[in-house]
Amino acid sequence: MRVIVIERPGFGVSDFQPNRCVIDWPGDVVEVADALGLDSFAVAGSSGGGPCVAACAYALPGRVRVARMMGVVAPLDIPGVRDGMSVRRRLLYRTLPLAPYAVPLLRMMGQSGIHRAMSDDVPECDRRILERIREPYKASKVEAFRQGFRGFAFELALGSRPWGFPLEAIRVPVHIWHGELDVSTPIAMGRALAEAIPTSRPRFFPAFGHFLSYEVWPEILSTLAAT
Repeated sequence: MRVIVIERPGFGVSDFQPNRCVIDWPGDVVEVADALGLDSFAVAGSSGGGPCVAACAYALPGRVRVARMMGVVAPLDIPGVRDGMSVRRRLLYRTLPLAPYAVPLLRMMGQSGIHRAMSDDVPECDRRILERIREPYKASKVEAFRQGFRGFAFELALGSRPWGFPLEAIRVPVHIWHGELDVSTPIAMGRALAEAIPTSRPRFFPAFGHFLSYEVWPEILSTLAAT
């Protein structure tokens, strides 16, 4: 299987794009696919990558064979998606639309401070994974923030706003895998996406949290390759 990872605008060496929308992302994916000579492909993403995966499934039914969401955020305007969140997480999600104004604060926190804010309350299953992948995970963050925190802040706000397309109009098969112990994107988000997307194929994991993709990655690749 050939795995291609595309940096979203403002991450790594990808140019920052102000004033863009979630639905703009499929255009970038098409350009990459065309440059690589790919007529069709699968798309997958976890956590904040969910809006991008959904946008590709919606906008590119002639190119995307199958999509997979692994512990992803759901549109925050769906009733009940914050169910199960701690008070701290609810407050964090409430402030996401203002994230672009918080770049100086993110700069002060630095990568380690941001990591602590996002992982202090994760369950033991996630702590074990984070310990196992500590060095490559740290390296990926260094690369992601190569340009600073502007792209990251913009992405936080982008995913918290309406995504700009109806999930009900997606016709591509969408596998939704979600850990029931997830505190970052609680299980209510996975269930809401499964209910909203008519082609969804949900699977929920009682013993896993937000980082379930690191536990079931071979199975993820196998099911994507089978399409």
